[in-house]
Amino acid sequence: FLRNGVDGTLFTPGPRPRALLERLRLPEDAFVLLTATRLHSEKRLDRTLRALAQLRARVPSAVAILLGEGAERARLMALAHKLGIADAVRLPGAVPHHELPDWYRLSDLVLSLLDRTNASNPVVEAMACECCVVARDVGATGELVRDGETGVLLLPGQEDRLAEQLAELAAAPERRAEIGRAARRLALHLCGSVRERMQREVDIITAPAIVSVPQRAAAPATAGVRG
Repeated sequence: FLRNGVDGTLFTPGPRPRALLERLRLPEDAFVLLTATRLHSEKRLDRTLRALAQLRARVPSAVAILLGEGAERARLMALAHKLGIADAVRLPGAVPHHELPDWYRLSDLVLSLLDRTNASNPVVEAMACECCVVARDVGATGELVRDGETGVLLLPGQEDRLAEQLAELAAAPERRAEIGRAARRLALHLCGSVRERMQREVDIITAPAIVSVPQRAAAPATAGVRG
């Protein structure tokens, strides 16, 4: 299994983009939860909204940005209204790939809470930008997001603790920064650049094949032949 490469020269850490804050009408001290994915039911973006509704009692500046487009857009906004957090939710739609780094730099935490795996391109790209990622621990996620080291893992069945974990991270900016630095190092090490990833595949395809030919068993000797 080969992971996708990541462009470590494009996805880099940097200052929070003031232009995006102004575009989204967010204050400079907003505590930003970011997801970057299709707005689809399998992405479980409802978990982000439900956690935000609880988090705002402890972190009033918390907001959620659901970056992407999809069929769930209207349902997600309806849920935000039902939870009373519509004013703290932004759905800016899809953005070009080369603009993604600024969105990651805007965030305080990047969330990925799918049921199958969260070792996805957005997670790797966010880690390369030194983001602190909070991910649900399913599939191969733990190989990339190492709990307390290169991210924070949410165990299946403990979704009710998500808001508490987010609040703890909101109060620990130095811990988030330390995790982010370790995350970039691991993402670049495991994934390599896009060119390196392509070369790995070429090497596998062009490597000489070693074929093992099974030996035929010798025919058993016969004691004699009857006429």
